[in-house]
Amino acid sequence: MFIEITGTSTRNKGAELMLAAICMAMRDHSHIQLAVDSNFGSYLDRVRYGLWHKVKIDKFGRSKLGFSLLPDSFRRTNGMITEAEIGGIIDASGFAFGDQLPVATAERFATNCARWKTQGKRIVLLPQALGPFQTKPARRAFENIARFADLIHARDHDSLSFAMDAAAEHQNKIKLAPDITIGIDGIPVNDIKLPKSTMLLVPNKRMLDRTNKSRADSYLPFLTRCIRASRKAGLNPVILIHDDGEDEAMLGAIQKTETENVPILHETDPLRLKGIMRLATLVLGSRFHALLGALSSGVPVVAAGWSHKYERLLEDFNCGQQLLKVDASEDDIYQSILTVIGPNHDTIHKSIACAKTRAIDELDHMWIQVKKVFNLL
Repeated sequence: MFIEITGTSTRNKGAELMLAAICMAMRDHSHIQLAVDSNFGSYLDRVRYGLWHKVKIDKFGRSKLGFSLLPDSFRRTNGMITEAEIGGIIDASGFAFGDQLPVATAERFATNCARWKTQGKRIVLLPQALGPFQTKPARRAFENIARFADLIHARDHDSLSFAMDAAAEHQNKIKLAPDITIGIDGIPVNDIKLPKSTMLLVPNKRMLDRTNKSRADSYLPFLTRCIRASRKAGLNPVILIHDDGEDEAMLGAIQKTETENVPILHETDPLRLKGIMRLATLVLGSRFHALLGALSSGVPVVAAGWSHKYERLLEDFNCGQQLLKVDASEDDIYQSILTVIGPNHDTIHKSIACAKTRAIDELDHMWIQVKKVFNLL
């Protein structure tokens, strides 16, 4: 059986980490083959994860004729399949459906779900942030997704409430489950040596383009204050680029505000990224999966975010007070840092560990339900 994974890519390291988690969950089912389309990444990326390539076939175009002329042996050797050969869909978008996102994405996915269902495919949405759905187009698109999907998972209580409200007639399909990357351990990174008492600062371009102008204008100065506050607290700031490209473009603006340059780390392997997190004393940032990677590795965080998913994440790990606004003063940031590296450090670590244990149990239950949809249990 072929299952197509949608919503992941190598361009976003959190999304790639979710793909890795799916591969791990399915590794005991040798008859299941996972596939992605060309948006996931390069041929080498697909090979690295053992993925098949779903080839897009035009209904009446030359690609349909050309593909039909390829011998089956050639297609199998090169890992090429068509949509008709796929029996199920697993979506791991992370955050794609809601008022803050382009409604065209949700509408396109709803159209795909309708087509997939007529083809007899089973459709599962893995845990992700959902909503809110206050605009009619976004609400209608998600309701259509819920109509055709077999199982939908909200990643937090707010997302669950938004989804239940938007798809009231399909509430029996909507469940609550934590992010699937919580159980993945990072790869040890013995080739990287961080300074003693490192604070990893993880910026996020979404804080500029998914927030209002006031918050966007405040974000880069906020990062500068974070650097200064961390030094005041006795930590050594290091900037970690969790997603190359967009986040990297902010580095110049951050560095211009600092008379003393801050070291910068780049890493393209999401498992090594999580391994790097384990070396830090504190992670301060705005990338959801960087914060989750730290917390699930037992490293405390201080965060600033652009959607409800950040607040809910910190609450799930018993550290909701560590969410800052971008207009927080340097002293406010300093006090938040002291909270997690001070006398209560051991208590915070134990609380984070307990939250992870609970989340792992919930994930085990979720995967059982997912596998039942695909008749794997």
